[in-house]
Amino acid sequence: MRVLGCDLGRPGGLAVVEDGKMPVVLYVAPTSRTLTLSALRLWVVELCEAHAVEMVATERPGSWGIARIGMAQREKQGAVRQACEELKIPLREYQPNAVRKAVTGNGNADKPAVAKMVNRLVAFVYGKRSHPLSEHEWDAVAIALCALGKVRQEQAVKEQRKMVMRKDRARAVETGPVGTGGRVASTTGRSAGKVPSER
Repeated sequence: MRVLGCDLGRPGGLAVVEDGKMPVVLYVAPTSRTLTLSALRLWVVELCEAHAVEMVATERPGSWGIARIGMAQREKQGAVRQACEELKIPLREYQPNAVRKAVTGNGNADKPAVAKMVNRLVAFVYGKRSHPLSEHEWDAVAIALCALGKVRQEQAVKEQRKMVMRKDRARAVETGPVGTGGRVASTTGRSAGKVPSER
């Protein structure tokens, strides 16, 4: 699975990450303060199409509690959402502390700690980075990793539920319908296993 992680800050970052035993960063780049909303939407569309992205993830707008920053994030979120609706790709939002906890185990970790841990968790396409990453680019990768982790958890829960249902069905077959003492009731009214005598 491939996820596009979006840091909606000013500046921000975009990162495409592919899941695996060690997730691989296929693309990462910073977004400038002067990037327009229409340019952001087009960039997201192009990245999703070029890398066959299956999900887009962002931090929840306004999570930092500063009105001015929250408004700018919501505007960018709208541009990203528009791109996702155009491509029919799901968009997921996560609280900043949920992202930090997903990659470091500590919801209060600072940005250097996030960057350090993310660098250990991922590989880069072709085995190297084209440029030193900014904290916003590391955040974008972290958001993508958080989304991938949540998807794995959801898939594990679904598989566990399927396993329980299969066991329940197998148990029902073994015990038979209620009231038959573990045997399937005869549809003819005669005892099971006896051949009716001919008259």
